[in-house]
Amino acid sequence: MMKFVVGSLVVCALCALAVWRSRTMEVRVVRQLPAVLTVVEPPYAPCSDSCCDDSPSFCRAVIATMPDACSYESTKSRCANSCGGCIKELKPVNEATDCEDEWTGCQRMQKAIGRTFCEIDTHRKKCRSTCGTCDKLCEDSRLHIGLCSQTRKDLRKCANAKTRERCPGTCGVCDGKSLAAVLSRQTCTDTPECAKSDDEIATDTLNRYRACLDIEGSCRFTHARPNHTALCADRNYRDVLCRATCGSCPDGPREPVVLLDEVPSRPRPCSDVDARTCPRKCGVCKARGSRADWDVSDVDRLIPNLDRLRR
Repeated sequence: MMKFVVGSLVVCALCALAVWRSRTMEVRVVRQLPAVLTVVEPPYAPCSDSCCDDSPSFCRAVIATMPDACSYESTKSRCANSCGGCIKELKPVNEATDCEDEWTGCQRMQKAIGRTFCEIDTHRKKCRSTCGTCDKLCEDSRLHIGLCSQTRKDLRKCANAKTRERCPGTCGVCDGKSLAAVLSRQTCTDTPECAKSDDEIATDTLNRYRACLDIEGSCRFTHARPNHTALCADRNYRDVLCRATCGSCPDGPREPVVLLDEVPSRPRPCSDVDARTCPRKCGVCKARGSRADWDVSDVDRLIPNLDRLRR
């Protein structure tokens, strides 16, 4: 009985202690609140690097209140920047490579052959993108680069049909220019010999013969006379035109001829050779400042007729 009483007292004491602690100590209970996500709208910008909204106040209001506002054509046209309708900056296009190759193996062949691959006319036409010739639809032939270089120095060579075909860029074929328009860039000048009269030329030639000198421009090697032996084997060159080169002047030089009180000869018409050598004197061209007007009615007076020379 005594044990029961003591146990009851102990239980009561523990309960009293618990009640006292609950009253004296502050127990805070924090209730976890659900997280609230707040959407922060980006600040309105009426302009960008590409364009601007036409009506900033309208666009600010309608974009903020209507999620699908840009689906309307009226809104899209007035709010190009807000609706993403700005035209993006175009990337620069390289006109030299902005096309397609006609051959599928151009890049492979170019890597295998190297830089010389694009120096062949056929490759420049069939592999324009690889060779960077998309913007060169018409140009001088690389095979005849030497001819075209000489033609640029004397545009009268463009009177030849084959030269125009091989050098269309130099001869103005690519630009659709006429021969007269191309020759306007060719200066109208004569060689110093053109200032002499026919009598003076004849006297000078005679005196060069008497002095055992070569007649100027007559002793060059050609296909028919490729060396000194072949040149001097022809008696016309040995005994008349090239006496100094061939050493064929047994009597030695003689005194020059001086003609006194000579009667000037009548001027003769210019031959085709004279016209090519002295175009200004023979009236083939007329100087016009830094340019010139050329008579292109007779091609033989501009360039030698090779077919006629072969006959």
